[in-house]
Amino acid sequence: MFQKKWKALKLIAVLMAGIMVLNGLPGTAMRTVEASGASVAGSNEKQSGDWVAVADSGDDTLSYYYYIQQYQDEARPEHEVVVDVTEFEVTEPEVGDAVSGTKAYRNREGSKEGVDIAAKGELVTFVADVKESGLYSIELSYYPLAESNAQIMFGVYIDGELPFIEANSCILSRVYVNEEIQQDVNGDDLRPDAIQTPEWRTQFLYDQTGINGTLSFYLEKGQHEISLCFDGTPLLLEGMSLKQEPYMLSYQDYVSLYKQMGYAETRDVLEYYQAENYYQQSSSTLWPGYDRTSPMTQPFDYNNIKINYGGGSKWSSPGQWISWKVVAPEDGFYNIGMKYRQSYLDGLFSSRKIYIDGEVPFEELSSIRFDYTIQWKNKILGDKYDNAYSIYLTQGEHIITMENVVGDLHSTMSVLQNVISELNELYLSVIMITGSEPDRYRDYYLEKLLPDLSFELESNSQLLLEEAERLEGIVGNKGAETAFFEDIAYNLKSYSENIRDLTYKERIVNLKNDISSLSAKMTSYQEQALDIDYITLISSDMEMPKTTPNVWEWMKYQVGTFMASFKQKSHEEKKEEIRVWINTGTDQLKILQDMITDMFTPQTGITVDLELVQGTLVEATVAGNGPDVAIGIAADTVVNLAMRGALVDLSEFNGYEEILEEYIEGSEIPFRLEGKNYALPNSGSFNVMFVRTDIFEQMGLKIPQTWDEMYDVAQVLQRNNMSLGAVPSFATLLYQKGGKYFDEDLTKVLFDEDVAVESMIQNTEFYTKYGFPVTYDFVSRFRTGEMPIGISSYATYNTLKYSAPEISGLWEMYCVPGTLCEDGTVDYTQVGNDSVGVVTATGTVVQSSAGSAGTIMFATAEKRDAAWEFIKWWSGADAQTRYANDLEAVMGVSARYATQNMITLGAIGWNNKELTILEQQIERLQFIPIVPGNYYISRGLQNVSRGVIYDGANARELLTEWTIKINDEITRKRMEFNMNN
Repeated sequence: MFQKKWKALKLIAVLMAGIMVLNGLPGTAMRTVEASGASVAGSNEKQSGDWVAVADSGDDTLSYYYYIQQYQDEARPEHEVVVDVTEFEVTEPEVGDAVSGTKAYRNREGSKEGVDIAAKGELVTFVADVKESGLYSIELSYYPLAESNAQIMFGVYIDGELPFIEANSCILSRVYVNEEIQQDVNGDDLRPDAIQTPEWRTQFLYDQTGINGTLSFYLEKGQHEISLCFDGTPLLLEGMSLKQEPYMLSYQDYVSLYKQMGYAETRDVLEYYQAENYYQQSSSTLWPGYDRTSPMTQPFDYNNIKINYGGGSKWSSPGQWISWKVVAPEDGFYNIGMKYRQSYLDGLFSSRKIYIDGEVPFEELSSIRFDYTIQWKNKILGDKYDNAYSIYLTQGEHIITMENVVGDLHSTMSVLQNVISELNELYLSVIMITGSEPDRYRDYYLEKLLPDLSFELESNSQLLLEEAERLEGIVGNKGAETAFFEDIAYNLKSYSENIRDLTYKERIVNLKNDISSLSAKMTSYQEQALDIDYITLISSDMEMPKTTPNVWEWMKYQVGTFMASFKQKSHEEKKEEIRVWINTGTDQLKILQDMITDMFTPQTGITVDLELVQGTLVEATVAGNGPDVAIGIAADTVVNLAMRGALVDLSEFNGYEEILEEYIEGSEIPFRLEGKNYALPNSGSFNVMFVRTDIFEQMGLKIPQTWDEMYDVAQVLQRNNMSLGAVPSFATLLYQKGGKYFDEDLTKVLFDEDVAVESMIQNTEFYTKYGFPVTYDFVSRFRTGEMPIGISSYATYNTLKYSAPEISGLWEMYCVPGTLCEDGTVDYTQVGNDSVGVVTATGTVVQSSAGSAGTIMFATAEKRDAAWEFIKWWSGADAQTRYANDLEAVMGVSARYATQNMITLGAIGWNNKELTILEQQIERLQFIPIVPGNYYISRGLQNVSRGVIYDGANARELLTEWTIKINDEITRKRMEFNMNN
């Protein structure tokens, strides 16, 4: 209700702003657009000088928080509505040309039938006949197909509309089983592979955040269309029901019921079940881990690494679950104990929902808290007073499942989510009037243009204060968490008491920082990780074993660990050994080392001495102490080493062309010198366009397809004090206009040609003529809405997904616009390895696309065949895909691997719509060769850009001057390395 009220007030403010502008009042009105004589993309044509008040005509979809408040008093009918999933209609997706392939399904036995959903972005619509109005939850019976390991995420539409924002990110679980833990030649445990083992599952719908628990949908009496939209995760759907979650007994009623049936406590039972031995899990990345910090961790070995605990840092997302198989020796009541460590949420707790054989026995097991502890600690499942729960089990096997849930932080996270959303909207409304750098001596009439701003700020302040008090009651003390909420609340209160002070730049920046802090806090609350050493079935007369060693055990551990450090592990006779350097980080090193141990060495018999090295490659090569192979080497470094004869031409080896076929076409060009290929390209980024679709819809703007349309969008946004981060690079404009960097022999640049001059002028005019910002933090401005469109590396997609959950579903990724040609066609060419950007007065590159990085072999390598086997294995799709998936599992979605292997790109979590955009952009990529003296090209273009933007220099004269200097340097370097023959 609050959100609807706010939108209505904004519309009033828009009309007031229009009146003020017409009356000559100073200041820029909210949502006010001056239409130029040129056609503005997405708006009605007006005569020059006309003012158009653009109302919030876009998507007014509520968040679930407001949606459920709107219907909280509605009935929750007890009867079940069964939807016939064999009757469905398919609406083909807008993205792509091929039909989806969704069809009816029936198994061979005829026992199951439904719909086989191809999941290519199509809408699959079913009809539900609702007999009674009220709130219903949706339960699906499904079978996830093993064609993909990606998370099953989909949208739910009721009668063609998204009922609330979170309905666009519902998730379902997959099922995986770990293989048996194996040992390497030294006796160290190897991480087990998780194999997807699909099975029929039944699950109520919840959204990706996990904040809201099981989602409820309000349906009036009558027939309704329920549409599901899966994208990239095919599955079979057998059943759909509209119903309520099963009623759960309280613990007291549960115990009373079974005691009335004559069941009693068991005696003398203490059964251990090692937590690293999963029965099933919901993700392939929920790996068990090893801990060597205590001799009490089971199992433990002084000389070898033993995988000895389950869960870990990767068991952190809501909805993830792990199950274990236990055996009850007899019928009766048992306690369930665990040895755990929760060192992830300082001052807070992780929560788990406990299932026994697929059901939660009583309500209290819906949220069990595991408090913060850096040491291993015992816990018997029980209430907050440490009274253990007695759980009845029949004799035989049982499955205990622990699901990650938000638990008692539900209210806190729900409040955070909605306060962030409200403040983002308030912040955007303010800067649309004042700009992000307001003039403190100017009166912007904020009190008149935004009459409810003070009320909204104070309301959100009060929400945070109330939540801080509630959180204090949950945690049991007034610590850093409550102080955080109180600090932000007091800031908001201060803003509300003096709205005019928001026109000071410092206050605007502080408000923006407060929003960012709240968003970071919500993200941290969502990641509730947990370590478990073992699970016990224990009778009430027994005690859990101790978790910490006594003095003598600790001394023995220290001595044993010290002595073990001197023992040399024996190696089996190996065919060969090579030395490999990796130029990344420690997490990447560990992942690759595990892959070599698990995959490469067993397959080939070749051992690898893997070392992490930063910035010493050239020096080590000159000193004769370089490796055989190096990974993650930038293209310009590869060419520099190749010029000096330090590298091997990889195209000489068998299988080079076959491996290269897996990669983006032309991606090897930056690693080529004089017709020889000195690296296999592994990673590299390219640009795409990001758009806040909610803002574009509200302002009536269309997605620009050309730079001319981008100018039109800029006019509308800039008049509303918004900015754009959408400047094409000089290289991209040059190639879109049909120009080139070099002559055919790659001996000189062609920047003195007219097409190059035109491209440089157009590039710099984005800043000098159209006022695009030179320096900016795109992610920060994009999430607040002050920069609703921008061009950035496609890796930014993952950053936004991770760091800006409050705008989930409000933005999209698109291909970069192109140049309109004289024949009416549009050239969308993008340079894939353009590392040249505008440089500020401080020398900071602020607009660039990351270059490629590849794997090389040094000329000093003695075992070249073995080195090539490693390069071929590492560059292949199997290794690249596992590396990408492991990297994302360890470091999160924000670290998704920027692979250039097309097979890997399609296997690492991009949905069909996202993958289609990336593939379209890849088809438009061209790569620029790197030549001797290439550093001077970058320097020259940056100096030209800086001279035109900052000093007002003539672009043609400056570019011509630097063309001569660049070509002289290229000639000099070619002569130095005898390349002029």
